[in-house]
Amino acid sequence: MALVELSVVEQRYHAVIEVLSGAKVTDVAERYGISRQSVHTWVRRYRGGGLGALADRSHRVRAHPMQTPAATKPLYGCTGCGATSTSPINYNHPKSSR
Repeated sequence: MALVELSVVEQRYHAVIEVLSGAKVTDVAERYGISRQSVHTWVRRYRGGGLGALADRSHRVRAHPMQTPAATKPLYGCTGCGATSTSPINYNHPKSSR
């Protein structure tokens, strides 16, 4: 019998099924070499979205609390050519010395 490597989602699914079948979260976490918080997270995600919810998620920051909303940024204009920018210095302007 050949050894088959399981995907990350399949491993998480097996851990979740063990917990839902009555195994203790601490025992499952120890068996898979992960924290019990991770097991709880996987169970919660599985209950909320099924197998697809166990896939890895992006860690991209979607918003920053100190970011200025686009609607409140001032718009600077060039009196010579009518070009506009949200920066007081537009380095891409054709008349820029930089």
